[in-house]
Amino acid sequence: MLRFIGGWDNRSDSLPSCAERVRLSLELMPAQDDVYGPWGVWRIHDEQTMELVPVDVDDVTQLEREILTVTERVNDGPMRQPGQHIAFARRLLGALSDPSTTAFKYTVRAGFVGRAEPYNHVVLQVESGTDASVLTRYMSALVVAWNPATLALATRETQRAQDKQPSEAIVGWLTYIRAGTRLDTELVDDQVAISNADGGRYITVPGTPEDPSLDHIRQVRRALGYAD
Repeated sequence: MLRFIGGWDNRSDSLPSCAERVRLSLELMPAQDDVYGPWGVWRIHDEQTMELVPVDVDDVTQLEREILTVTERVNDGPMRQPGQHIAFARRLLGALSDPSTTAFKYTVRAGFVGRAEPYNHVVLQVESGTDASVLTRYMSALVVAWNPATLALATRETQRAQDKQPSEAIVGWLTYIRAGTRLDTELVDDQVAISNADGGRYITVPGTPEDPSLDHIRQVRRALGYAD
């Protein structure tokens, strides 16, 4: 499984803003209706099992309602401080590359404030083997909708191999950094591709999304000012 994972500063996002951001991101993402089922939310069925119930992703009012429901469930009641928990999911049509996967998640924590390090984050899971051009469109959709400080496409194994500190961004096969983020391009070789778009820079290392070059990921980490 591949994951887009990133975070941003502790800005406060209102509930309608979060719903609009979700709607925009899903509108911009590749539909892939032949690969995944509809987006939905988990609900308790027969008091024992969880059922994935489809939602109308074009209905902002419904999205607001689902975000509020998830937020209050996670918080065990209404929030007394700013912050929303967002959780949607969809199933893969056909066989899974990872049989333990029941659904692919799209989760966000947004609107939280007062933390010393970025606490707001987004995670989107997609199936391994997805075409690189499709992955790039997913990345751009998330960047445009959420304006993260950083966003990376990486497997859990790639993330773990970096032994990162909590304040450090994840670096993946494809990484986005917002404009103004430190990046010493003299510390990466010409196999690392860097392009400007969506208010920041996209960095691509050699290899594949599932198996990127860890040597070049280390180069990017050094360019970002992280210690080896």
